[in-house]
Amino acid sequence: MRDLTKSGGEGFNLAARRIIFPTWNGAPETGGAVRVSAYEPAPQDFGLMAYEIDNFDEDVLSRSSVTPVLVDFWAPWCGPCRMLGPVLEKLAGEAQGRWVLAKVNTEVHPEPGARYGVRGIPDVRLFVDGEVVDGFMGALPEPAIRAWLDRAIPSAEDREIRGALREAQEAPSSPEGIARLEALFIQHPDRPDVRFALARGILFEDPARAASLVERIEPRGVDPAAVEGVRTVARSVSGVSESGVRGVLDEALPMLQVGDLDRGLAVLVAGVAESEGAVRDGLRGLVVAIFHLLGHDHPLTASYRQALSRALYV
Repeated sequence: MRDLTKSGGEGFNLAARRIIFPTWNGAPETGGAVRVSAYEPAPQDFGLMAYEIDNFDEDVLSRSSVTPVLVDFWAPWCGPCRMLGPVLEKLAGEAQGRWVLAKVNTEVHPEPGARYGVRGIPDVRLFVDGEVVDGFMGALPEPAIRAWLDRAIPSAEDREIRGALREAQEAPSSPEGIARLEALFIQHPDRPDVRFALARGILFEDPARAASLVERIEPRGVDPAAVEGVRTVARSVSGVSESGVRGVLDEALPMLQVGDLDRGLAVLVAGVAESEGAVRDGLRGLVVAIFHLLGHDHPLTASYRQALSRALYV
């Protein structure tokens, strides 16, 4: 995914002082957009969601498993948002079902923006299969948005590959899952999402190869933080030389290799609690590397971060 912290056009920081603009759709001068059903048809009815949504998880995440959903994070007081909105609605009306538009008023629904790190508006994100795959910030001109959509909206083949990836990742570290990922890699060796999925699947079995798979990966369709997590874990596992660390890691590896990160982390954190000095530091670094791989919001990260703190300081 492209760097969404860089503005592609004029916009407002959400922390800025509120600015009042006249609003459209007959809304009062001080605020919110007219709320209608999330699926009320537009003049050209291709399933367009041209108005505010009611349920982000249902109207965006679930819907995106069928059709790509373009989410426009906006607010009534934001001038560039009001310039961008009609352009997106026009393009959605021409999309003929290739994608649908969902508008999220950050004044009414602040939680989705906070969840996805929206720091300025307008902010546009493309969701496919429940995940952000691309996006841009600012009120870009219509030709630029058309060109971006042509690049970003996945083709039928792309959706098919993503579906195969999902199936393989149901048990990514199992022999069957690895075999599926290897087959996809043979067919699509240059796809970043395929390379990343295989790297994560073999990470604890073959960390050197995992690191090579993501060495020069393009940040397209994959989370850069997760890619860096693979690199960090690979370095940590490959670089273990302290015998005390290696002993605990050897105990945890059979669990980690089959994808049982819960039990693997439990062994590593217990090792932190029972060790000191260089061994403790080495095990702590390995646990933190796995946190980076999982992501800060993963339930295991939250649970074992607390356990690690207790092991270190209690």
